[in-house]
Formats: sequence, C-alpha cells, structure tokens
Amino acid sequence: MRGGVFPSRHHGLPLAEARLAQRERAIAEQRVRHRHRDQEQRVFPAAVRRREHPAVRPVRRERDDEDRQEHQRNAAATDAEQDQRRMHEEDLAIGIDLGGTNTDFGIVDRSGKVLWRGGIKTKNHKEISSYLEELFLAMLPIIEHAGGVSRIKGIGVGAPNGNFYKGTIEHAPNLAWKGVIPMAQLMEEKFGLEVVLTNDANAAAIGEMVYGAARNMKDFILITLGTGVGSGIVANGKLIYGHDGFAGELGHTMIIPDGRYHPGTGLYGSLEMYAS
Repeated sequence: MRGGVFPSRHHGLPLAEARLAQRERAIAEQRVRHRHRDQEQRVFPAAVRRREHPAVRPVRRERDDEDRQEHQRNAAATDAEQDQRRMHEEDLAIGIDLGGTNTDFGIVDRSGKVLWRGGIKTKNHKEISSYLEELFLAMLPIIEHAGGVSRIKGIGVGAPNGNFYKGTIEHAPNLAWKGVIPMAQLMEEKFGLEVVLTNDANAAAIGEMVYGAARNMKDFILITLGTGVGSGIVANGKLIYGHDGFAGELGHTMIIPDGRYHPGTGLYGSLEMYAS
C-alpha cells in the first residue's frame, strides 16, 4: 500500500546501491594502499622503512658515538702496545760520534730512530783509558734502560782519522791521543760487543745515504764541520775508502800556499785552518 508503514521495493533500491558503491570504494582504496606498500618495499631498504620512536633516536646515536670512541681508544692503545713491544723485542745498536771536542752517543733501532742519547766531553781526557771509562759509565744507564747488553747487536763508531779496514784511529791531529789507537779493539774489550769503526765523515755519508737527505742518490760528497773539516765521497752508490781507508780528507787540502799553520799536521794553508 502506498500509505502503509513498509517502504516499497522501489524505495529500497537507492539505499542498496549506495551501500554497494561504498563497499567498492573501500576495496579500491585498500588495493591502492597495498600497491603503494609493494612499491615501497621494492625501492627502499628495510633500514630506511623501519620507524623508530623519536625518543629512541638520540639515545641510539649517543650509543653509536660511544662505541666509535671506544673503538678508537682501543685501536690507539693497541698501536702503543705494539710500538712498546716492538721496541723491547727488536735488535738495537749503539752509535758513537767521537769528535775532537765532544762525543755523542745513542741507541737506535733498524729504522734509524734514536731511542736514547747522551754525551761526554772528549777534550777532558788526555788518556784513552779514562775516556773509555767515562764513556762506559755514561752509556750504562741507557743500555740497561733498553733492556740490557743482550739486546744490543753492536757498536758503530765514527772517529776522526778512523781506519775502516783496521778499526784504528791513526794520527788524528785534533785528538789528544797521538799515534795509532786500536779503538775498536779497546771498545770491544770494554763493552763486550762487536765494534765497527770508520772515519766520522764517512759514517755521516752512509747515514745520509740510508736515512737522510741523500736517499736515492748515487753520487754525492758530504762535508762535515766541527773541530776539523771532514768529507765522505760516494760514487755509484758506494762509499770511497781508498787503498788505506783515508780517501777524501778535504780538510787537509792546501788552499792557500804558506797560509795559516796547522799545529796538528804541521802544514800551512790547509782548508781546515779556515773553515773549522
């Protein structure tokens, strides 16, 4: 009936169609959300998609910074321990620079790094025996600090008028000890170590060629200035000693005839009297 309380079938059609349309829209929106999620998973890695609470992020960053600093401290400590262990395990050597005025010495490693050093006054000793005694007493503390004599492989000495072939100091004009001094033998007996001796300028030339300014050079001349004038000559990568071990004594070359008198050699006008 038109005036009854129940709606007719024609009146119910618009309501059913509206519900159907609403359901279709919901299904379409859900499909769109799924499609967007699939695209995000393909494009972004899991670490980027992960969502964290804002309060968690600062704490995590602080923890990462602390871990990084701890790692750096551990790495630095490890390097220091390795350097300390290497210093106490590798072989060392003693180097002595014997000059007319001073004697400098030090303990070095294979890289040429000076680990400990010291010195005494050469000119204070008129006798070789007193010189060796003071040198021994002055070097003893650093030898013990380095781990004892067992860690020292040997002693290298650079001395004026040093003869590499014989291990002697021969007629050095700037030293108080005259004649031929068997320095290498005397030091071996005093220290109980193998000793190699050469001219001081030659020793300096070898040092510069291996560790210093003359690295990668095959031909050069090194000049030393001190109490006297010395020189070391390197040709084709080899140090020139000469047949008697005294090649390259440029300090005793005469440059001014009848010039200044050298009391140690008795010569006049030698370079050493003008440049040392």
